[in-house]
Amino acid sequence: PDPLPLTSAGAAYAALLAGAEPEVRRSAGITATAGEIDPRRLHEVLEARGSTWADLAALEPLGLAAVGRDGVRWRHPLARAAARDGLDPEQRRAAHLATAEVLERSDGDPAAIAWHYVRSAGGPDPVLAERISAVAATASARGAHVAAAEAYEAAAALTPDVARAADASACAGIERWHADDGARARELLEHALQQREIVERHDPQQ
Repeated sequence: PDPLPLTSAGAAYAALLAGAEPEVRRSAGITATAGEIDPRRLHEVLEARGSTWADLAALEPLGLAAVGRDGVRWRHPLARAAARDGLDPEQRRAAHLATAEVLERSDGDPAAIAWHYVRSAGGPDPVLAERISAVAATASARGAHVAAAEAYEAAAALTPDVARAADASACAGIERWHADDGARARELLEHALQQREIVERHDPQQ
């Protein structure tokens, strides 16, 4: 007999989801994008994107998640990833934006709000860069160096000003160094130096 086709767990979950109705796939993707969130807030996020909690019930017979009053529990992280990846980039950004707005209205975690806003961005945004830099500084102060580095790297990517981007990259490099990631720290610090050299060539007063 022919051998069984080989497939990854992620592909298997994606195949299960592909058999669901479009509204189920959309609601699953929004839920996966929203992440760890109170069920009441998730209701609001789904409604903001034109979806409903009822759509999620179909995830249980598919073996993708358990859905109850306490929220959605994915069977495996790869199941959640498959649901999230089922959205196109524009849909994912919209889901992140809806999540950020709902969390902000309910005084949610500032870091979670900032990250959802960052992931909703379609390009450089100096306001978001400042916001995620504040998250990075808070993480650094409590010794969460990896989280701080990730946030500073996001700030550098969002900053249209080359000098500010260089500063953010340098901060990210320092945090990576504190997190014992010497290779990434070196990359970031070298990149920051290159950016600074560009700034100084164009504006010696900087």
